[in-house]
Amino acid sequence: MEKGKITRAQIEAALGKIKGTLSLEEAGRDADIIIEAAPENLELKKKLFKELDEICPPSSILATNTSSFSITEISTATRRPDKVIGMHFASPVPEMRRVETIRGLETSDATAEIVE
Repeated sequence: MEKGKITRAQIEAALGKIKGTLSLEEAGRDADIIIEAAPENLELKKKLFKELDEICPPSSILATNTSSFSITEISTATRRPDKVIGMHFASPVPEMRRVETIRGLETSDATAEIVE
């Protein structure tokens, strides 16, 4: 806002859409997309994706922010490998206005299009 790139009303509108929770079930119950940003630990990510797969609606896209693990490998923890994709945000996020999308072997065209 101080740089004149966003108004106070835009900030308040964005903040009004954010709801915090410590419950994975609450976060995933009605999610259209989940973007995971857990530490770079493959077993942790696979455990989280397995849990999300059980919690989220079947239509939910599960995205990982990994920069080093195979999207295909992470997707094996789910029953929806067609809806698993990588979304790696360049850092620092406010200055780097790009997101790298990475498909797994089974990521569907529809999932990739929605994320793009």
